[in-house]
Amino acid sequence: MKKQKVYQFLKISVLALVIIGVVGLMAHLLIEKPGERIEEVQLGNNIYLSAREYLEQSGLQTRKSFEEKSPYELKAILENHPYIDQADVILTQKNILKVKLHEKKIIALLGDKDKYGLLTVTGEVLPVKENLQYTDFPVISGIRFVKKAKKTFAVSDSTARLVRSIVLHPSVKETNIVLSEVIFRKENEVLLMFSGISGYIRTQQHLLPDVLAAAASLQKNKDFTALLSNSNYIDMRFGTKVYITTHKREETKI
Repeated sequence: MKKQKVYQFLKISVLALVIIGVVGLMAHLLIEKPGERIEEVQLGNNIYLSAREYLEQSGLQTRKSFEEKSPYELKAILENHPYIDQADVILTQKNILKVKLHEKKIIALLGDKDKYGLLTVTGEVLPVKENLQYTDFPVISGIRFVKKAKKTFAVSDSTARLVRSIVLHPSVKETNIVLSEVIFRKENEVLLMFSGISGYIRTQQHLLPDVLAAAASLQKNKDFTALLSNSNYIDMRFGTKVYITTHKREETKI
């Protein structure tokens, strides 16, 4: 009698495990593919490229290219794009894969002679893709790209830190001034240019934090902004001494 009860218990247990396994498998399949192939892929939250560009550059421009893939495979493919940090995917009951893109944060356009790359906030250099929509980055020239394994473009860690310290400087981020171009020259000389202002500021690398703070403060003054716009440049290479070079090549000490 006891053996019969044990046998029945084992039989019921095995049957329950089988049912649980089948239900789990069906649930997995329903989540991954609700019964049909993926009909459409919809991208959102993108800034740098259009949804169409992201799909084409990821090889997903036609239904045939994605209908036999799982949501997780498509997620991995999209995250392989150099501009995409993360892709959140949801498969609807209508077999539409909705993707929320999280793009890498680009802070500057780097130029080394005829080569260009996009610097991210983490120091990574990305290729400049065709049809890049958002291009409101300061242009940094006079830097050098270096070769690194499996990377077309890269910069040294010191260069990445220097550029980040300029374009992300609190004086620039917290004011209305827009840094448009930074040119690194020989002997650690740096030229700073701002949107809407024709003149530029000439300084040295080691003075950049103080110069950026001073530039932000001075540009709140309309008279100073007008003076800079009507000057060739303002020379701020000498600490507290500031020289203004006008179009007539006259120097004024202020």
